[in-house]
Amino acid sequence: MNQLIVRFFYSFISLLWFSSVSAMQQIPIANQQQVLQADFNQPSDIVTDSQGQLYILDGMNSRVVIMSPQGRVFREINTQGTTHSFTKAMAIELDKEVLYIADTVQHRIRRFSVQGKWLSDIALFAPEKAVEKLQPEPVDLLIRNEELIYADRRLHRLCYLDLVSGQEKRCTGERGEMEGQFQYPFQIAQDRDGYLNVVDVLNARVQVFDRSGRYSSQTGRFSMDEMYRPNGNAFDFLDFQYISDAYLGTISIYQKGRFLGFLQDKQAKVLKFSSPVRVRYDPLGYLYIVDAQAKNVQKIELSYITLPDFPVATTEVSRKNCVLCHYSWGNDESQAKLLDSEKVLPVASINMCYSCHHGAVFDSRQAIPHGEQHPTVYDDDKEKQARHKNLPRKDKIPELYPHDAKTKEMTCTSCHTPHNNNEEPTTLYADNHNAWLRGTDYGSEQCEACHEKNTKYSGRENIKQHGVNHPLGVVMRKPANSKPKHLATQDPHLQKGLPDRLQAGGGALGKKDEIVCQSCHQVHNGKTEKLLTQSDEKGALCASCHQRQAPKDAEAARKAGVHPVNIEMEEAVEFRGEKVKTVQCDSCHSVHNGTLETALYPDKIADAEVLCADCHERQHAKDEEEAAKKGIHPMNLELDEAVEIAGVKVKKIGCLSCHAVHSGKPDTPALLQEHRNGELCENCHEGKQRVVGTDHDLRVTSKKTQNQQEETPHQSGVCGSCHTLHRGEAKSPFLSATILKKVELRDKTAPSLKRDELCLNCHQKEGVGKDKAIEFYGHPYKDMVLFSDEKVMPLVETAHEKIAEFGAIACITCHEPHTWEPLKGATGKLYSVLDYKQQENVEGDITDSFLRHKGVQDTFCVSCHGIESLPKYKYYHHEDKARSIGVDYLH
Repeated sequence: MNQLIVRFFYSFISLLWFSSVSAMQQIPIANQQQVLQADFNQPSDIVTDSQGQLYILDGMNSRVVIMSPQGRVFREINTQGTTHSFTKAMAIELDKEVLYIADTVQHRIRRFSVQGKWLSDIALFAPEKAVEKLQPEPVDLLIRNEELIYADRRLHRLCYLDLVSGQEKRCTGERGEMEGQFQYPFQIAQDRDGYLNVVDVLNARVQVFDRSGRYSSQTGRFSMDEMYRPNGNAFDFLDFQYISDAYLGTISIYQKGRFLGFLQDKQAKVLKFSSPVRVRYDPLGYLYIVDAQAKNVQKIELSYITLPDFPVATTEVSRKNCVLCHYSWGNDESQAKLLDSEKVLPVASINMCYSCHHGAVFDSRQAIPHGEQHPTVYDDDKEKQARHKNLPRKDKIPELYPHDAKTKEMTCTSCHTPHNNNEEPTTLYADNHNAWLRGTDYGSEQCEACHEKNTKYSGRENIKQHGVNHPLGVVMRKPANSKPKHLATQDPHLQKGLPDRLQAGGGALGKKDEIVCQSCHQVHNGKTEKLLTQSDEKGALCASCHQRQAPKDAEAARKAGVHPVNIEMEEAVEFRGEKVKTVQCDSCHSVHNGTLETALYPDKIADAEVLCADCHERQHAKDEEEAAKKGIHPMNLELDEAVEIAGVKVKKIGCLSCHAVHSGKPDTPALLQEHRNGELCENCHEGKQRVVGTDHDLRVTSKKTQNQQEETPHQSGVCGSCHTLHRGEAKSPFLSATILKKVELRDKTAPSLKRDELCLNCHQKEGVGKDKAIEFYGHPYKDMVLFSDEKVMPLVETAHEKIAEFGAIACITCHEPHTWEPLKGATGKLYSVLDYKQQENVEGDITDSFLRHKGVQDTFCVSCHGIESLPKYKYYHHEDKARSIGVDYLH
């Protein structure tokens, strides 16, 4: 009712106004302007209800923002992420409390209540007799008399739907330049006589159809200053027609088909907008301009003044089709005056491209100007200055791609040209059948033309020529045979194609399902300054493909058996001249500046272990002597004989002798082999794995004991209970990991060897082996010379505690702490590892108990003790049974 009253009021005023006008013509002006914003992303349309409430279509965000007439946001209908979304929707209409939304790319019209409830969809179909079954793409809607009319961008026509039945009644139009033909129909407006006025974008006109749908006339014609790229179209209550130009940024005013001038403000200054794509008039006297590129809506209060003179009629420009883009060709102004702020001619300017690519002709809103873009002349001065510092470029830009010869700056037309009308697809993306590229781009050809240095030595042409750039050409599918070429991947995860995360950001594979530049980079709408398809924060991009190599934290890394990433180090380290506190993928790998024949190692580093030492300085040693001072496993040690570890011959001990940075065994610190049962250690320390399941396997005899690193035997493994490879102390020999305790009772006859301290640390009253505490263990050594075959019963020289033929008796002379029973000749080397879970603490005797021999035969004991050797050997640690009986051979 309110709307009827308002319309009656304005109709009445209209009659009074027309009757009062003499020979002088009236024209609207902008009395006041207000900018409406609500974090829009290139809005495309607006409607108002009877109360003046605004419904603004923000299709890129799949929402409708509802505002008060004053511009206050009431609420929004947000469908993003739902089954009723309408991303990239172009148009909205309101009728009887129902919102109709042109879901353009999904070829349908969605119906919602004004409260936001989805009601139904109207599906749109290709014409039955069409040769190509191209689906309609609605870009504007108008409702009258239970009839919905939509402009079809894809098929260049107007279609009429019956709102009651939802059925299509008829369609009219086709592509062309004749009367009733269109080149991209856009906004539809109804004049006071009920005639339809339809914007014909690339024909640069507005076609007028009578109530029955027959062609009647046209308003405007192609010109350089009046109607160049028409988009918006609306009538006010006095039947003034407002037509916006998406390139010129102006609003032309017509009445009865006659051009009256441009919309001006009260100071007679022509209003200019960035890209006015839609115009709506509200009966309350306001004109709304949707400015997509400026990402806002402008509200204009109109008033009317007398027009002194009619504008001179413009003449139609020849060569219209060329001048559609080559604006300067049809303009009398000098080229210097036509250059934009970046000294670019109109044909190559971003405004020229956007005037079509905001959705009226082709929808590129998801790409431009959204997100990060390939560098162009339109970047801010700071970005351009940074680029200019790096000139000259290592790669030359081919002449095929126009650019500034001095600054190397580029425009849209450096890569794109409207003159490349290929019948066949020229790009990897199905949605962009013809991306109007200057060259084809099935597999990064266009990228490589200018960025050749970023593709060389990627292993694509020659497997030996790799390491400088990330691999290209790797086929992301399962090999056809068991002997695949070098460009195949063995990772089952990657044989399924490009990961979804990269595809979601616009990533693509080449025509043969191979990795190309676009797999990781997006020229338009990149997520980072480097135009990545995903953020590279915390290695997210790398992790898309390299899942196993990118655990979320240290715990996950241990579980996967790989080097951790995205972790904070306890102390920052000096790395490539910078203080680094966090380990990232690019700490060790340089995607486009690696070292030849390496895994993308930076700074011409050929040996991966150099990288290890940068962070793991504590665990690194140049030789055996330095390792001893640090209390770590020897490094850079040449073995007498090569050993085989995980199928690889090893002659020199380094980090990668034991560790596989990205492919270790699960639940290990990135080790080549399992370690908890001594498997890895056994490769070099042959025979020591016999300790598994014995009383010296603390998983059997002392499950709750902790080593220096506060690890239980189950956590550290059998070897780690006593030894620590990288975190020992110089004062603790044999990389001891045990918590050292003061030996309470020392045998004064013993030479106080550090070797013996390790044994006594456990075998005393408060030690782990307190049930087998040893009080007497010494043997005279100062006033005698002891000699023994070190392979039978090794002696220890007292100065440096090394195994020798001459020396003192130590614990290891009689005991081999890793072997429960004496070996039986050569066959003793053949043994099976016990299952420690099935073992228990056992009581030993002279036939086992880690003794090297069951008796004294062939030992050096008999040389002095003769027939007493056996009891003295058997009861060596008993004062009353062996040490106080027999002959004193020393006196």
